[in-house]
Amino acid sequence: MDLNYQKRRKPTTVALTEKIEETEKQVIVSRGTKKPAALVEGDFLSYRYNESIYLHGGESRELTASHVISSAMPSLSIVILLKGELKFGFDNANFYLNAEERPTGTIVNLAKPVSFHRQLIADNEVRKLNISIKPDWIRRRLPSDSMFYKFIENHLGSHEIDVNEDITMLANSMINNNCPQTFEAKLELESHTHQMLHRVFSQLPQMKEAKPTTMTHHSDEKIENVIRYIEMHLSQELSLETLADKFSMSISSLQRRFKQTSKVTINGYIRHRRLEIAKHKLERGLMGITEAAYEAGYQHPSNFTNAFKRAFGVPPHDIAKRELC
Repeated sequence: MDLNYQKRRKPTTVALTEKIEETEKQVIVSRGTKKPAALVEGDFLSYRYNESIYLHGGESRELTASHVISSAMPSLSIVILLKGELKFGFDNANFYLNAEERPTGTIVNLAKPVSFHRQLIADNEVRKLNISIKPDWIRRRLPSDSMFYKFIENHLGSHEIDVNEDITMLANSMINNNCPQTFEAKLELESHTHQMLHRVFSQLPQMKEAKPTTMTHHSDEKIENVIRYIEMHLSQELSLETLADKFSMSISSLQRRFKQTSKVTINGYIRHRRLEIAKHKLERGLMGITEAAYEAGYQHPSNFTNAFKRAFGVPPHDIAKRELC
């Protein structure tokens, strides 16, 4: 379901977005730009439970052609599109969904933090449901010999979803229940979520050739929260002192636990993620090398070029020469 996006007039680039509420509708506006602008309006679903399952979506209209760029944490991401078009991607894996003829969907596995990008299309009317599930929530429920392990260990592995009548009915019900206030409404939404997961997971290939995994996963909830905070603030200054104070840890404990969990130092993680985001923007023609260097935290483009080449094996000039896809 990968697609090379067609060339169009270069749209506005938006690094972050936030949602505001009005009297009869909700609006997603740009943030971090000189002139905040409305990007999407509609009725949105936003719900989280068990600290492991996140629901997003709703019915909306995209107001302007824009690129929305943000970070996504490790998760199993399910996208159900009932109306409209979706152009999105994680790092260099691009997806295109079109529900003009019938509802469609995909499931994508994110085994590590990635850059998320989405192309908004002016006047595109969308009805969709997104479900993001933390990997540990799935692992705790799998037997040790489950064939499903192979899928959740495959970074950016994806599978097309057959959005049949049952899945369509569940998705519509969940979108309509977009602001549950009572216990019964919340229980109904959570019940429908589990029914949706059952129907989607049953479509994944059995992968009989897979062998039981022998990988050991080290989970540290506080460090996961640190990583989530870093991902949300990569465009801002991040120091060990600030992070340690934010999460009530000593600097030495923070560094030790982060290295145990992530296998890299905190500063090394931040540098590499900023370089990955810069690489993504250069590949998509969203900015030039000098601008990418400053955004990645380098005051001199030459230092950025050297760091970029060490990380990816090629200088940024080679990446920037590639055509916008």
